Amino acid sequence: MRARLFSETQSAQQRYASLFEDSIDPILITDLAGSIKDANRRAEEFLGYGREELRRQSVLDLGIPNADKVAQESSRLHPGETLSSEDSVEQSEGDELPIEVHVKRIDIEQQPLLQWILRDVSERLELDQLRSDLTSMIFHDLRAPISNIISSLEVLETSTLHEDEAFQSVLSIAQRSSRRASRLIESLLDLDRLEAGRAVIDKQKASISNLITEAVEEVHPMAEAKGHVLRFDLKPRLPEVEIDMDLILRVLTNLLENAIKYTRTGGQITVSSRKDKKHIVVSVQDSGPGIPPADQTRIFDKYARIHREGKPKGRGLGLAFCRLAVEAHGGKIWVESTEGEGSTFHFTLPLS
Repeated sequence: MRARLFSETQSAQQRYASLFEDSIDPILITDLAGSIKDANRRAEEFLGYGREELRRQSVLDLGIPNADKVAQESSRLHPGETLSSEDSVEQSEGDELPIEVHVKRIDIEQQPLLQWILRDVSERLELDQLRSDLTSMIFHDLRAPISNIISSLEVLETSTLHEDEAFQSVLSIAQRSSRRASRLIESLLDLDRLEAGRAVIDKQKASISNLITEAVEEVHPMAEAKGHVLRFDLKPRLPEVEIDMDLILRVLTNLLENAIKYTRTGGQITVSSRKDKKHIVVSVQDSGPGIPPADQTRIFDKYARIHREGKPKGRGLGLAFCRLAVEAHGGKIWVESTEGEGSTFHFTLPLS
C-alpha cells in the first residue's frame, strides 16, 4: 500500500515538473514571503536572469509595483485558491512589460508555497490600442458624410410637397436611420473618451420626463414596426437633474432600442421614472427572453456579447457606453431579469 502511494506521489510530482518546465508562461515558485525557490525555463528567458540568480531574489526585487500587496494577500490563500491582477515587471535589461499575475497557493510535501504565473499581455494591449485607434479614425471619418446626409434629408423634407405619402414614408425612414447612425458614431467615439476620462460633460438642468418623451418619440416607429406597445409610467413633478442631455438621451434611446430589438413581436415595453432620497431612477422594462444570471453583470463590459441561438447579435458596445455615461454623472446602471419573463434596466442620476 505504501509503495503504491509513494509511486503515485512520485508520478504526480513528475507530471507537475514536466508541466512546470514546458509551460509557455513564466512561472515562479516562492515561499509565502515571496522568496523565489524555483523558476521554469520560460521565466529565465522572460526575465533575463538565470535560475540560480532568480533563487537568490524575491518577487519584490523584480520591479512588480504591486508585488508586496499581492504577496501579502496571497499568503492568506487556501490551498488551490488563485489571486489574479494586472501589473508590470522589469526585465534584467530594465525594460518594463505589462503582465497578468496569477498567484496560486500550492502545498508540496506539506510545505505551503505560492506559484506565480507572469503572463505577458503586451501584444494584447497593443492590439487593443490598435483597434481603438482604428475605430476612432473610422468613426471620425464617418461623422462628416453622415452629417451631410442628415442635412440633405432635412432640406429635401422642407422643399418637397407633402402629398406623396410613399415618398414621405421613405424620407422618414432615411431620416431615422441616419440619425441612428449618427448616435452610434457619437456613442462609439464617446466610449473611448469616457474610458480614458477625457469626455467633456456639458451638464445643465433638465427634465428627465422630457428626455424620456423625446427618446420614445424617436424609437416609436421602430417599435410600431414590430407590433410593440410602448407605455409610460412617469411620476409627476419630478425635480430637474443636472445632466449632459445629449449623453443621457443616447442612453435612453439605446436602452429602448435594445428592448425593442430583443423583445418578440407584439411585446410590451414600459419606461418609468421615480425619485428616491438622492436620485432620479429611470427604468426600461421589456417582455423579452430575459438574461441569464451569469451574464447580468458582464453585459455592461466592452465587447461583451450574449450568444443565443436565433437571437439578434450586437457588437457589445451599446451597454458599455450606457454604463460609462451614467457613471460619468455619478450614477449607476444595472439589470434585473428572469429568463423567459423579460428584463428591466435601471439607471440612477444624482439630484443636485
